Amino acid sequence: MCDNNGAIVLTEDSSFRARVKHIDMAHHSICERVSLRQIKLHYVRSMENIADIFTKALAKKDYMRLRAYLGLR
Repeated sequence: MCDNNGAIVLTEDSSFRARVKHIDMAHHSICERVSLRQIKLHYVRSMENIADIFTKALAKKDYMRLRAYLGLR
């Protein structure tokens, strides 16, 4: 799941790859897996992106909401 539509488009449309050669190997690995239909990326709104709890400084309200999604108290 991803909260960035641009990233999803880059992985699904190979015509953009020539213009983004500077992106690291992890992105190219994901592109390969998408083209082989091993994974499918889905858009998730930022408000519902549980991974944000691990990657962003959040307001207490948002932290508590995402923590509840993880089943933690």
